[in-house]
Amino acid sequence: MTFDAPNSNLSCTRRERTNTPLQALNLMNDPVFFEAAQGLAYRVMQESSGAFRDRLNYAYDVTLGRAPSAHEAERMGKYFDETLRHLGESPQTVSALFPNQIAGVPQIDAAAWVELSRVLLNLDEFITRE
Repeated sequence: MTFDAPNSNLSCTRRERTNTPLQALNLMNDPVFFEAAQGLAYRVMQESSGAFRDRLNYAYDVTLGRAPSAHEAERMGKYFDETLRHLGESPQTVSALFPNQIAGVPQIDAAAWVELSRVLLNLDEFITRE
């Protein structure tokens, strides 16, 4: 196992913390986690209303089993807005992050949700399966 990443053949209730950010970097860039983030983003956009806060609440509920705190919601909102700004400057990145179209959802919003989903899936609090 690299950087204390969970074994993908077993079930685990809590990923071990590590004292290096390399674990987060490794998992953030892992193709499986990227595909999971795309799937989570798709699910959030399909199964919740179009309002950012409703989608954020749903994403937190699906991944962490709880609603975000006011501080978390504020930080995620800022991250989402910053991500939209960066993606607006790089249309090719938008297509790479979320190549599919969802009716009624701008592709740039879907790509930003992929990025936000990557953050949620990489939190220590997120329950992973080994």
